[in-house]
Amino acid sequence: MKGKQKSTQLTRFADHGTSELQAKGEIKLTNTNDGYKQARVTNQFVIDRMYNYKHITKQQYIAARKLQSDYLKAYLALNLKARGIIELYEANFHYKNQLYCNLEAKHSYDNAMNSLLAIDQNSNKYQKLVEWVIIENGYLKDLQEGNSYLGIKELRIALDMLVRHYNL
Repeated sequence: MKGKQKSTQLTRFADHGTSELQAKGEIKLTNTNDGYKQARVTNQFVIDRMYNYKHITKQQYIAARKLQSDYLKAYLALNLKARGIIELYEANFHYKNQLYCNLEAKHSYDNAMNSLLAIDQNSNKYQKLVEWVIIENGYLKDLQEGNSYLGIKELRIALDMLVRHYNL
């Protein structure tokens, strides 16, 4: 009796993630280059993952989230200014306080980013690194400055400067 022939061809299944991965947050199935679906967590920042895997300290994580918060509030203030409706909001006392709070966040964000220049006054690579990872939610492996790779070591240096800036 002749047995079944085993296929030598590898079979690739769609990766919908484990139940643990699905419990961590929203899952989005994305197509890979070879046509299969892969699960991605969509409601978690890169900086959150770095903290969860103990790549950065709690103070560094808090400083990163503070910078994100300042950026988001500052962006709202810039949008209001760009649309030319600041006067309308200033007329209403409730929104006036919120507007000034947002402008304070813009100043705080600008000062925090400028504090990174103290690390290396000849280069803005630390600013680019922080903007890429914290604001743009980009991966370290995708950011290169000239021929040198910017990694976790440089990010920790930048985050330590933000910790000092925010007095954490």
